[in-house]
Amino acid sequence: MKKLFDFCSRVQVPFALSIYFYAALSSSAGASSSLFGPTILHIIGNILLSLSLLIGFRDYINVKFVALISVVLATLVETLQILNPNRTPDIQDFIANYLGLIIGFGLYYLGIKNIFLSLLEDKKNKLN
Repeated sequence: MKKLFDFCSRVQVPFALSIYFYAALSSSAGASSSLFGPTILHIIGNILLSLSLLIGFRDYINVKFVALISVVLATLVETLQILNPNRTPDIQDFIANYLGLIIGFGLYYLGIKNIFLSLLEDKKNKLN
């Protein structure tokens, strides 16, 4: 069971990044038929991205570097939309991306970090 838990911890960040990039670069991302508008989807996606990176890399790199990676990814994903003829980069999307990152970092520091880490420790103790 411990090996399964360690495996899941390792693949969480690449899995989250693949979902993030697929949703951000696919032709149907943010379609008007979705329940949420594209701006809300950008914000939610970047909240999840920042939380995923903060939690996934918590033992390996410092928070400032995670912030830098998050900003680079949020900028890169909007810039790469130039390659998709059905998508175009938009200043509103850039702002929504950065707002999502700020909210994600804020949530992490307001308590999700402590809740997640306590759950993680409980699970590790049960596995040992």
